[in-house]
Amino acid sequence: MGKVHNFLEKLDNLYTHYNAVKAEKTKLSNPVRKQIADKISLSQEQKDKIDKLYIENYGKKISYDWHKYYSAYTGNFDENYIPELLFIPEIERKFVPREYAHVFENKNLLPILVNGIDNVRTADIIISCENGIFRNCNMDFINREQAEEILFDIGKAFLKPTRDSNSGKGCCLLDIKNGIDQNSGLSVGEILKKQGSYYNIQEHLINCDGLRALHSESINTFRITTYIWNGKIYHFPVFLRIAQGSNKLDNVHQGGVFIGVDDNGTFNKNAFNELQERFDKHPDSKIKFEGYKIPQISEMIKAVETLHKRIPQVGMIAWDATIDNNNKIVIIELNLQGQSIRAAQIAHGKGAFGENTADILKWISKK
Repeated sequence: MGKVHNFLEKLDNLYTHYNAVKAEKTKLSNPVRKQIADKISLSQEQKDKIDKLYIENYGKKISYDWHKYYSAYTGNFDENYIPELLFIPEIERKFVPREYAHVFENKNLLPILVNGIDNVRTADIIISCENGIFRNCNMDFINREQAEEILFDIGKAFLKPTRDSNSGKGCCLLDIKNGIDQNSGLSVGEILKKQGSYYNIQEHLINCDGLRALHSESINTFRITTYIWNGKIYHFPVFLRIAQGSNKLDNVHQGGVFIGVDDNGTFNKNAFNELQERFDKHPDSKIKFEGYKIPQISEMIKAVETLHKRIPQVGMIAWDATIDNNNKIVIIELNLQGQSIRAAQIAHGKGAFGENTADILKWISKK
């Protein structure tokens, strides 16, 4: 029986890897991304640096296309750039055992993980549904009718799936009055029936003054990816996502922009969107990015590093966090699958693993 189980597990891993590689190849073959990459011509010296790094440590050459694509945004070349083609199919999968990923990334567990850290919280959960079981804010079991009653006149709230969700998929802003969502026109009962068995409805957060000034209609969030390497916790370069226009979601795939932020909270000069458009100030608020500062970032980095120490079973975690109107750090969610390395590298014009790049390439080369 054990041999059969091992064979099926290996088959499943191969299938997952194949699909991940296929997905990343499809992304780069997208006409928009290809057009962006084709704007850059690498010199022979730059190609030699890429070849040297990857042949010596990964054991083979890689396509130059990803390096061209990343370099096209800031104009900065770095041989330490990691292609998405290697990141999700190989690096992320070695850092994050799938059996743990399915458990820890459930968003209904996040308040338990975050509990007890000073000045750090999660969004208050109004009601949650886990495996079809409804719970109130105290995690007491309730029935569907009680859940509807709690939500009947709740006003603004945020609904999000708690499993198998990324890039804002399935999330929406609610505004419930007299049992009707003012945004969709659906009744509370209709909303709950549509959601399946894994989701929660949270408080509607309000950003701190510095983030709200950039775009007041959205909750603007920082992405900090932490990873454990040789007994220490490191983090990728930090970036902030900001919505624009009438958008309520800050996700890049939803039309938002992203900008690099240093570890002291000072913004880079330019933000970007998926189409490589460059912004030196926010398109709506007209606030200039260069020199703009959110000082709590160093505290936020320490907070997510502390949180990662609580679940060392997973070697890499992409945290989404923000700061509320009481200047508290709010951990929005943690992401373990499909984390992406692209925006962190584009925003800062450098490889996300920095000095650890060569060693990590050696590690994944040992299949």
